[in-house]
Amino acid sequence: MIRMLKIIDDWFEEFFCSLFLSALVLLLGVQVFDRFVFSKSVSWHEEGCRFLFIWLVYLGVSLGVKRGEHIRIVVFMRFIPPAVRKYITYISEAGWLLFFICVFVLSIPMMKTMFEYRHLSASLQWNMAYIYLIIPFSCLLTSFRIIQFAYRRLKASKPLFLDEE
Repeated sequence: MIRMLKIIDDWFEEFFCSLFLSALVLLLGVQVFDRFVFSKSVSWHEEGCRFLFIWLVYLGVSLGVKRGEHIRIVVFMRFIPPAVRKYITYISEAGWLLFFICVFVLSIPMMKTMFEYRHLSASLQWNMAYIYLIIPFSCLLTSFRIIQFAYRRLKASKPLFLDEE
């Protein structure tokens, strides 16, 4: 059981981002082929690609946090002494964590409404609530990854930025 949790912890975002990106490229390739070879297009390809891209981006945020590769103003941080830099980084991480928690909390009433009043996508006729589920899911996952990243860095006493090693 612990081995399975470790595999999920290590590879969850990577697996699904790879899967969604592969499906996205495949669908776009088929769409281009259909348009240029058969002079026809299938309506659901564009919508499917849009939904895959949305899920890919939201999971990519969590993946970036997990790897410690999210956007920072590294140039600015290099001018700050290392002792102060550490605290500024943790304050910014706490602010980011607060943001994701707020978005999660605010997304709950939205999701209740979306499940109560079904709105179907134009081509695929999917309930849009299932597409929007990525918002609270990604906020929870990203919040977990922010806490996990900070804990692992504190525990290992590693530098906060990759270029400091």
